[in-house]
Amino acid sequence: MLCEIEREQRDQLSPGPVACEERIARGAFAPSAGDARKARISLGIVAKRDLFGDQLSVWRLAGDPPRVRLDELAERLRREEAQRTLFAIVWALAQEIRAIRLMGEKALCVLDECDTDHNGGKHPAHAHIAISPGFRAKFQLTSESSEFQQLVRDLANLLKSASGERRFEVNRC
Repeated sequence: MLCEIEREQRDQLSPGPVACEERIARGAFAPSAGDARKARISLGIVAKRDLFGDQLSVWRLAGDPPRVRLDELAERLRREEAQRTLFAIVWALAQEIRAIRLMGEKALCVLDECDTDHNGGKHPAHAHIAISPGFRAKFQLTSESSEFQQLVRDLANLLKSASGERRFEVNRC
């Protein structure tokens, strides 16, 4: 089930709303998102400030029409975040992200927001994970509330559980 804000195209550069079967990827950088030496991802894979601000940066992987390939994404993230060490890219289906619920309430939306930074950068394969407006209103969320902290854990655990084909080890490319 889509949030109302997910149903319509939000950015003209976007190929359209994010479909449920799309693969949504996030880069894991050391040290904030884990230990690069052990290739272990931590709860830091979800940047709390960005999620609370409805701008958790993610990428729409290759699909139909093509979005971005993992090797292209790895190179882009390395270039844009040169001060940090990218050690993995993990992905989940948009429907898995949208399925996260707390107390029966849909918690997250995946939006076709193409803004890649605060300086006007855009890419058609970029997207944001945002808190569902209904969830935010129902729980009167703050960045310190237990509901928000649980939401961060649930999303991080979904991304941390990525293995096999859902995980791209950057140091091996």
